[in-house]
Amino acid sequence: MSAAKVGDNFRFPLAEGVLRQPGSERSKSPRQRTPSPKSAGGDPRLAEEEDLEEEEWNELCPFSPEEEGSEAVPAEGDLQGPIQEVEAEPDFWSINDDVVIVHHRNSRSQLYVPDEATFPIPLRYIDVVRRTTTDIDSADEHEIQDFWTKDGARELTGQWFGKTVFKILRPPAPFGWDWVEGRLTKIQKTTRPGHLLSLIHI
Repeated sequence: MSAAKVGDNFRFPLAEGVLRQPGSERSKSPRQRTPSPKSAGGDPRLAEEEDLEEEEWNELCPFSPEEEGSEAVPAEGDLQGPIQEVEAEPDFWSINDDVVIVHHRNSRSQLYVPDEATFPIPLRYIDVVRRTTTDIDSADEHEIQDFWTKDGARELTGQWFGKTVFKILRPPAPFGWDWVEGRLTKIQKTTRPGHLLSLIHI
């Protein structure tokens, strides 16, 4: 910061209340000018000189004491007005060689029933078994396996998000073989349940 000089005199804007430091809580009342000894005698030339000095200081002043207490104008990026609701993500499908999965991103209360008009593959290519996983805490409704052709759009006890899985049907297996989890598996005498692969059955 450099010293400023108006006329022949040095001025001290902080002490006089013309300027303020950042964060200062100084009084917001306008600064009252104290007559200098030069003007006490009533010399109009001295009074005029002081008025010119005052105008020069007003140009240097970066703020107005009267405006200091006014409300701040919000920046362009500030949030104003009502908050807009975010649209829910739509449900979507994922498909692999074995299953079609419907991912439910919209809250629902009923079990999902495939519709020929919207399902990604013809319904004749999926199994009648339906496996549903929900975010409902109840054990009876967290994991559900039933027949969609029979049980239909069954109502659950609450709203839920989750997924519904349908197996893709396979062509008839060769004699002595069977499809297990999308893989051809040889039929043999075993204690392994028919729906489990031999690799994961102990």
